[in-house]
Amino acid sequence: MGFSQGSTDAAEFDLTPHVHDKGNVLALQVFKYAAGTYLEDHDAWRVSGIYREAFLYSVPKSHIADVTLSSDIDAKRISAAVELADPPEGGTVEFSAGGVAECRSAERRVDVSVQSGSFPEWNPESPSLVPVRVVLQDGSGKILDIRHFRTALCRSEVKNGVYCMNGSPFKFQGVNRHEIDSLRFRAVTRDMMLRDAELMKKYNFNAVRCSHYTQHPLWYEICDRFGLAVVAEANVESHGLSYHKCVLPGDRPEWVS
Repeated sequence: MGFSQGSTDAAEFDLTPHVHDKGNVLALQVFKYAAGTYLEDHDAWRVSGIYREAFLYSVPKSHIADVTLSSDIDAKRISAAVELADPPEGGTVEFSAGGVAECRSAERRVDVSVQSGSFPEWNPESPSLVPVRVVLQDGSGKILDIRHFRTALCRSEVKNGVYCMNGSPFKFQGVNRHEIDSLRFRAVTRDMMLRDAELMKKYNFNAVRCSHYTQHPLWYEICDRFGLAVVAEANVESHGLSYHKCVLPGDRPEWVS
């Protein structure tokens, strides 16, 4: 059982203790308003229902629980922090990026990195991505789990009040985007996302502001591929109260951290 109030945030529930060989019934209830609704005045039409994918999946007992990727543009290095659930005895984790691979013993947490002078730098004019693969094997070499990602070398920083990307000044030519369609409302499809990205690039935009909430996970991948810098926003937008003093959650000390 589980309950979630963030309508644009992913929610995962472990159903393992409740699943039986036969007679399983999955029930789902949608509330139009909840306590979290206060934080979701996205300056958009309110609609009810489920507009993101809902699905069941299973994993083996020994599996890749999480992968955190990072990069060092100066060292031309791509790193990964891999977390395993029930790591197999004598097992290994193979990490490869752009064809360069490294292998480590399977433990609860595995830190691994690879370097290559051929790793490209990402920017909106040249959105080059590096394919990444993480493979978990048992002691006999059997593959238990495998994950694929795309990443890149990119550094964002502010120098003397000027935003720089990869060490060079960068000027945002951006546009705001809502997840909305004239027929499907908030339930946008992959084709709709691709169309949005294509239009943005066609009219020379190099950035997009995700107003005012976490977007579909695929949207961020599409921006990586098309060359759109993303101004990501959290799912916290009390728009209806934005012109009143000291009534927003951010005005309260318990929201500081």
